[in-house]
Amino acid sequence: MNKKIAFTLAEVLITLGIIGIVAALTIPQLIAKHKKVVVSTALKKFSTSLQNSTIRANYDNGEVGLTAKNRDFYNKDNPEQAAQMLEKYYKPYMAITSIEEGTKGAFAYFQDGSAMYFRRFREDDTTTTWSGTYVYFCPNGKDCRTLDESNENLANLIGKKLFVF
Repeated sequence: MNKKIAFTLAEVLITLGIIGIVAALTIPQLIAKHKKVVVSTALKKFSTSLQNSTIRANYDNGEVGLTAKNRDFYNKDNPEQAAQMLEKYYKPYMAITSIEEGTKGAFAYFQDGSAMYFRRFREDDTTTTWSGTYVYFCPNGKDCRTLDESNENLANLIGKKLFVF
């Protein structure tokens, strides 16, 4: 006696339904984890690039500071001067495709679609470092384009869409 094993249509549909439910529950978690890895990698890449370009700019131009002879002086909240500093000290060493002036600082956009916002916010001619400068990094350059420093929600964006260096 030959016995054949077969599945009914209902059994097949139930099995496919269970597989669909499991997939629907796990795929969003996998996508979220992938996005975190992508952002983490972009942050590491940018941090390394920023550090290396600063070292190279200091080596080629002398230490970038305020008080020593033959050094540039940049005023706070001056987007034109921030763009000049990006052009002179960072563009030669980073993959910057374009630089745009903002309201108080300047934006630099990179080949990989990320961007940074560069702003000098302190004038202190007693220091020889750029401690009065900060950089926002946006893994997605579009997030930097909408950056508004007066926005009350800016603190909510830090660590999610933009990162401070």
